[in-house]
Amino acid sequence: MRPRLRLRVFSLLLAALGFAAPAAVRADPEGDITHTIKRIFEAAPGAVLHLEIDQGEIEVQTRGEGEVFVEIQLTADVNARADAKELFDAYVADFEQRGSEIYVRARRDGGERSGGRWGRWREGAGLGVRVQVRVPRSVHLDVNTGQGNIAIGSVEGNVFARTGHGGLTIAQVGGDADLGAGSGNIEVGRALGDIKANSGAGNITLRRVGGLVEVNVGAGDIYAEMTGQPTRPSRLNTGAGNITVALQSDIRASVVAVTNVGTAQTDFPLRTHGQWMRKHIEGRLNGGGPAVIVNCGIGNVAIRRL
Repeated sequence: MRPRLRLRVFSLLLAALGFAAPAAVRADPEGDITHTIKRIFEAAPGAVLHLEIDQGEIEVQTRGEGEVFVEIQLTADVNARADAKELFDAYVADFEQRGSEIYVRARRDGGERSGGRWGRWREGAGLGVRVQVRVPRSVHLDVNTGQGNIAIGSVEGNVFARTGHGGLTIAQVGGDADLGAGSGNIEVGRALGDIKANSGAGNITLRRVGGLVEVNVGAGDIYAEMTGQPTRPSRLNTGAGNITVALQSDIRASVVAVTNVGTAQTDFPLRTHGQWMRKHIEGRLNGGGPAVIVNCGIGNVAIRRL
C-alpha cells in the first residue's frame, strides 16, 4: 500500500472510532492551527460593550439592532497540534452580561508554569489573537488591548478605546470619544461630539469634529478639523511635532497658538509675532468664543481655514 493511501485509511479509521478533531480547531493551508470562540448577546438600544484583551487585534463593525456578536480567533504558530492545544487551553475568555452591560475579558493564563516553551508562550510568542465584534449602531463601546491595533467602523454611541502599543482608527463616532495609545497613531474620520485623544508617541488625525478637541502627544504630529461651534475650550499639545488646526470659517473662537522652536502660520486675520525661535499666534475669530489653545515644544504650528 502506498504511503499516502495508508495515511488516508488511517485517518478514516480514527474518524470512525470517534477521534476526529473538534470543529472549532482547524489547520489553515499555511500550517497554522486556529481555534475560534464565539458568543452572541441580546442588546437593547444604548447597551454598553466592555471588551478587554491582553494582546491582539480588535475590529468592531455595526450590524442590525438587537444583538452583539463576538468572535475570538486564536492562531497558533506551532508545529504540532498537541502544542497548539496546550496554548489554546491556557487562553481564558470570560463572558458576562448584567442588564445592559456586556463584559468580555480574554487573556493568556500563565498559571504557575514558567520557563521553557511555556515561558515563551506566556510572553506572547506563537499565539495570534484577533477579536471581531459586530454591534448595533447605538451601542456604546469600551474596548482595550494591551498590544495590537483597534479598528472601529461607524457607531452612534460613545467610544472609550485604549491600546498600549498599536494604531487606533474610527470611521465615525456619533457620541463623545476618549481615545489613547501608548505608542501608535490615532485617526478619526468624523466625530459629532467631543473628542479627547492621547498618544505617547504617534500622530493624531481628527477630521470633522463637531465638539471640543483635547489632544496630547509626547512625540508626533497633530492635525485636527473643527467643523462645529465648540462650547468649551479646546487644547492641543505636542512635545515634539507639528500641529495644524483647521477651523470652519464661521466658528467663534479665541485662538492662542505657541511654538517654542518652529514657525507659525495662519489663514485668518490673527496677530502673529515672535522672538528668536519662539512664535505666537493670537486673536479672535468672528468676535471671539471658547478658547482654542495650541502648544508645541519643538515644531511648527498652523491655524488653517477649512
